Amino acid sequence: MEMVNKLTPLEVREKLRQRGYDFSRHANPLSAIHGTLKYIRASKPRPTNTLAENIRDILREAGEL
Repeated sequence: MEMVNKLTPLEVREKLRQRGYDFSRHANPLSAIHGTLKYIRASKPRPTNTLAENIRDILREAGEL
């Protein structure tokens, strides 16, 4: 099985910024990213919002999903 380095919330935030994601509605973007990563990685029901979809795309590109 291939080992995949998991992206940190800071790395995800930077990738979201590169994609032009608007963080203005988040009082604490890292907290929102961390919580979303936790749900996605735990395979809980899919959060359905723009942040979650963008993070899911980034994790797919990194080979985590």
